[in-house]
Amino acid sequence: MARGAVTVLSLLTWWVLLFLLYTVLISSVSPLELVVGGLAALLGAIAAEALRRVERPRGTVRGLLAAGAAFPVTLLRECGQLACAVAGVMSGRGSTGRRAAFRLEPGASPGWAAVLLAASPGACVIDISQKGGRGGEAELTLHLLGGAVSGVERALPGRHVS
Repeated sequence: MARGAVTVLSLLTWWVLLFLLYTVLISSVSPLELVVGGLAALLGAIAAEALRRVERPRGTVRGLLAAGAAFPVTLLRECGQLACAVAGVMSGRGSTGRRAAFRLEPGASPGWAAVLLAASPGACVIDISQKGGRGGEAELTLHLLGGAVSGVERALPGRHVS
C-alpha cells in the first residue's frame, strides 16, 4: 500500500474511533457538540498519525504484548494503591512514592515503554535519556507509587537500576 494511502487510512480510522468515543461520552447530542467532537477527533487523529510516524515499535513484539496483557491487572492494583496513598496523605501520614531508574535493553522502544508505564496510576515517567542515539540504550526516570514491581515493568525488556 502506498505511503499516502496508509496515512489517509490511519487518519480516518483514528478519527472515526475518537469521534465515536466522544459521541458515546457526551450527555446531549446537539449539532454544536458534534462539530466540537469532530474537530477534537481530528486533532487526536493527527496526533496519533504523528506518533505513528515518529515512533516505530522496536524490540520484541512479544514483550509489548506481554506488557499490554499485564496492564489491566496492574491498573486495578495501582488504583487501589493510589486510593490508599491519597487516604494516607489526607489523614496526615505524609506522602508516599519513590524515584527509580529503569534501563531498557538496547533497541527497545522508550516511547512505548513510557506510554505503558505512565498509563497506570502507579508510575509517572519523569525523564527519558538515551545514549548512543536512536536504538541505543535508554533509561527512564520514574516516580513509583508502590514498592512492588508491576506486571508491566516485569514484561518490559529492561531492569530497575535504582
